[in-house]
Amino acid sequence: MSNICSIHHSKFDTLFNLTGNYNQATLLDKLIFWWQISNYTLEDGRTWFTRSITQIAEDSRLSERSVTRYLKIFTDAGYIDKTTRLYKKKNLYIRVTEKLISLIGGQAHLAGNQAGDSTPSLINKSDITQTQCAFSEQIGVTGHANLAVSIYKEKDCNTSTNNTVRELCSVTFGDNGFEEHAPTPETCVEEPVVETPKATEPAKYPVYAVEQQIGERLTETTKNYIKGTMRNLSTQYQLQFSNPEQVFSEIIFSLLNTDKQFPGVQDTHHRMNLIAKLMREKRWCTPKGFYNHWDVGQSFKAKQEQQATQVSKLKRQESRGGTLYPSEAKACKYTQTIALNAQAQACQELRALISTETRYLNTMEAQYKRQPNPMNERVIESTAIKLAKLHDQLGAMEMKIQQKAA
Repeated sequence: MSNICSIHHSKFDTLFNLTGNYNQATLLDKLIFWWQISNYTLEDGRTWFTRSITQIAEDSRLSERSVTRYLKIFTDAGYIDKTTRLYKKKNLYIRVTEKLISLIGGQAHLAGNQAGDSTPSLINKSDITQTQCAFSEQIGVTGHANLAVSIYKEKDCNTSTNNTVRELCSVTFGDNGFEEHAPTPETCVEEPVVETPKATEPAKYPVYAVEQQIGERLTETTKNYIKGTMRNLSTQYQLQFSNPEQVFSEIIFSLLNTDKQFPGVQDTHHRMNLIAKLMREKRWCTPKGFYNHWDVGQSFKAKQEQQATQVSKLKRQESRGGTLYPSEAKACKYTQTIALNAQAQACQELRALISTETRYLNTMEAQYKRQPNPMNERVIESTAIKLAKLHDQLGAMEMKIQQKAA
């Protein structure tokens, strides 16, 4: 039976042992494959391939953030080299280093023995067998790439340019398959550069600032799925979200917290349907633990507390006459008013004391008339002196109050 596997497991295990991560090993394997089938060389004479981060992420089933981080890891480890060239826009170029080739046990030789074939290969000649499948040739000799210059240009969504020069080679079919003939000056033509401007399309879904804090705890596909659900609820059911970013975060918290939110429902689509149903019925509430047990929710809680503090300050400002810090004139007038009120209160207390002492003096004088007594006479004299002093004090206080009031 012929070999029908789609991957060279022994070499992939070597990549996995180097990286210690399945996603990193898969990405590194794809980088090797794209480098193998490339015929593009820079001024150093070495083989490079060019692809954008977006293209690499789509072909590797990874997020752009993960691809950027993995490429940095590979560069720091010396597995790949990166450089950029400016043509219309900045393009990324990548090549596999000799260090990686030696670590995985490959040989940097020319694929095949045909003259002019410069496709690099990382496979040992002893690994090539007659039963080798077509899929496993991605790490070996790829003859199909010799028909044309294989250059992956980074796509520009705004302008479509094609400045590559393709050599038209004559191909004939014989008994042993196709045969490629070397190009001649007559068959080498330069394709014209055609520029067709394209209008830039707006983003399909909004990008929230909280997504940077959430990171890779949820895939981009699931995030867009949540945004699409929220958009459908707004357009089809006329639901208005006062804070879409917080609702988006609450939904993510409910999807990640499988133990407390919708227990027993593990399927993401099923959980999203339940959340959408609660929102349609206007029964959705902030999940329990969102503010206290999740770092993203705690940031929203801090913002709400800050807003509440600002509202409280504004209310105090309104109660103080429209300003949080009154002017010096208003403060002085306020102080004078308080002083006048205090003096008026002191005058009332002094009048009450004079009234009490007057009644006491009248009582003592009546007793003295009925029965003269030297003791009562001395008390009457002292009380009269005290009343005279109190009347003088009251007169001085009333005069001060009148002057300040004027």
